[in-house]
Amino acid sequence: MSLPYKVRFKLPLEFLTLQDWNNFVQNLLFINQYGSAKLLQYYQNGNFKNLNDIIAEYLYVSALKVMGYNVLHNLSTPQAYTFGEGNQQPFQSMSNKPTVSFPYSIPFEFIQFYPITKLPNYQFPVFPVEKLKVQLSQVSKQLQLLIPKLISKIITPNQIAGAQFQFSGTATVEQLVENYLDPSYLQTWREIIIQNLGSSAVQINNSIYLMPKQCLKITASSPSEIQLTAQTPTLLSEEIEFIGIPITTYTITITNNQPDPTPSPFQQLLNLNLSSILSSSSQLLNLQFCLDPLCQTPLYAWISQYNSNLSTVYIWVLLPTSIPANGSLTIYMFVRNTNQYPYTGINAYYNTAYDNGSYVFDAYINAMGTSYLPSNLQIYSNVYSSIQFTPQSGTTPGHILILNNQGNSHTTIYLPITNANNVNEIFEEVGYYNGIADAQGIAFLGNSATSSFGNYYNAYFPSNSYAVFIDAYYSASVIFYNGTTEAKGSDSMFTSSGYNFYQAIVTSSEIEFYGSSILTPIIDLPQLSLQLATSWFSSITVNGSFFGFGDSSGAASHIGYFYWTRARKLPPNNVMPSNSQPQKTIVLVTRGQT
Repeated sequence: MSLPYKVRFKLPLEFLTLQDWNNFVQNLLFINQYGSAKLLQYYQNGNFKNLNDIIAEYLYVSALKVMGYNVLHNLSTPQAYTFGEGNQQPFQSMSNKPTVSFPYSIPFEFIQFYPITKLPNYQFPVFPVEKLKVQLSQVSKQLQLLIPKLISKIITPNQIAGAQFQFSGTATVEQLVENYLDPSYLQTWREIIIQNLGSSAVQINNSIYLMPKQCLKITASSPSEIQLTAQTPTLLSEEIEFIGIPITTYTITITNNQPDPTPSPFQQLLNLNLSSILSSSSQLLNLQFCLDPLCQTPLYAWISQYNSNLSTVYIWVLLPTSIPANGSLTIYMFVRNTNQYPYTGINAYYNTAYDNGSYVFDAYINAMGTSYLPSNLQIYSNVYSSIQFTPQSGTTPGHILILNNQGNSHTTIYLPITNANNVNEIFEEVGYYNGIADAQGIAFLGNSATSSFGNYYNAYFPSNSYAVFIDAYYSASVIFYNGTTEAKGSDSMFTSSGYNFYQAIVTSSEIEFYGSSILTPIIDLPQLSLQLATSWFSSITVNGSFFGFGDSSGAASHIGYFYWTRARKLPPNNVMPSNSQPQKTIVLVTRGQT
């Protein structure tokens, strides 16, 4: 029956030994390495003696060996091999040449090895060169044409992927790879095998049939040209072998041991030891974090702090997906050759130009570098008409002056609109307080566009904001809302002559005010031992996304500095998921994925 497309079919090898085949593969690999110019010398040294046997028995093969396994023994016996025409057909010139005549009789042992019924089917000499004393020169022209084309086809695949699926209707092999595996595999594919595992026949290009338990192997024809049709559903297996490029990555497993999933998105704190991975802190910005090994989903990451030998590095990563309850998530860290900003950034204290905290946190202000961030920060004050910023000097971090012992004064710096517009949020800030009165703290979830600034213990925030602050005059920590003191506690965990860390945890039914005095504003969660100052149980209404920091004074006053503040999602039960240390992993990607 004539076929509607150009294709060659040949039954697979039946009479060649595995050792002969492997010897032939090793010979081809030698020629691939040293070139066909070495062929004659290589043959005269006793190699390639079974070349004619191989050509005769396996004339149309191109994918010779895969992952160290003989392709002839993969799955069950293939029903047919398909090969393209023209440049895709390495044996094109060989198949057009006439059969070489040999004036020799056929030895008895040869007849046993090659059944006589098979001989008429071969277009090439099937007589072993060694036994028939045929000189290499008689077939040298054919060999010179064959070897360069053949070895160009034997790039050994180092990746194999497969799937099983119920198939009915009509689809090309290309579509099956795209639907059940990965379209990128087709970019460097070397072989595709379709096996019929069901009980119904599958028709190939409206001509021959792939019967149950039989295979179709494709090695040169385009998968888009091979069409399969099944009238009734049948189980198929699909295998594709392709070339992958090894890439080094580091896997980090994040484990959530709580009975609730993390929010989505979620700011995850990583505590990493990079001392054996990076040689210098200058490489930190070369790190890239991804949700998948191909880095099709890069993650925003903010480097908060690190020590001199990089054995402790704190990095916040914004995860776009949730970590399941009592589950884990694996992310991938790459060490690139170039700076990965804006996906990877660093605390402005280390390098203001590459601070990307606004990409990671729901709200973010940082004044510890050479300029304050963000540049659109606003001020509400009765003593200053503009933001009073002092830039970083050497190892001394920058800061914003909020109050300088003025009496009956107030200053608030703020962002009127942020992404911190919901409950189940944590608001954190570091400030400096030195004096005897009055308030210093943070405000959130208000709306400065619809509500005027009101008096909060002499500090001024939008009246519909929630606020947590301390007041050294009353030795108190306070939760305040809409002109009312909602909760008051001790301020014993804070200092009135140094740095303080303020934290407000907000849910739909409660605000908890935590804090601690600290020795330096360059600090993060693992170094803190926060204590509960006070709490308020109530239905929390989100009025807006206002986020700010303020200081105030009455008759008595204090000096107040601002360093940094942020808002982030609340982890399940306020327990940050833990992380493993980076594990070096080699992944294989196709050329189109690099």
